[in-house]
Amino acid sequence: MVRKSGPASIYETYLEVVCPLVTTYEVLTGEYPVPIANEIRAIFTHLARCNRSESSVSYRQKESRNARRHLQRVLRDCFKYVCIAYDDAYKDFSRLYCRVDLTTVDNGNFLPELSAAYAKARNSFIAARHEECAIRDDLKVLNLYQDAMIAYEKVYNLISGKNLEKFVRLKRRRFWSEVIKTFFALIGVAASIITIFQFIIGQVQA
Repeated sequence: MVRKSGPASIYETYLEVVCPLVTTYEVLTGEYPVPIANEIRAIFTHLARCNRSESSVSYRQKESRNARRHLQRVLRDCFKYVCIAYDDAYKDFSRLYCRVDLTTVDNGNFLPELSAAYAKARNSFIAARHEECAIRDDLKVLNLYQDAMIAYEKVYNLISGKNLEKFVRLKRRRFWSEVIKTFFALIGVAASIITIFQFIIGQVQA
């Protein structure tokens, strides 16, 4: 993820990778990830120490390495947090459209594709979590979380964007179908009540 060396590459990675990921998380959740903010603060603290004129070369190199370690944690956490946000978005979608027939979307291809994409994303995320808990290889953990995020991004693209209008239209159709069913059910109940009252009145008059 961070291929170059030196403070310049840290700034570049922050601007080109970290910022977009944090923005994605904010858009999906409406929140700023505090743990990531703390790590970002640590990065720039170490970078600031690198720029002190009285610092020795070895000290600057040490602070640069420390900044890079924090950057790696930031990237890992960004991938992880965005995965969780995408997963929550999928669950919200499932709850919102649980009673809507989505089997007709994209000629019946939507649901199988969504199910397969979500299973892949979920399994990728679990694999990354297992690797992280085992504390084996930090770079491998980072790459696994990135793979999981890419898989989750596909899931999110399926339930948003160009398909969103289709989902809203189907949900609206479901709503009016329920309204019509309820209306006719109420008419049936009212007719039954009227019939019973007419019967009772007839019995009383007799």
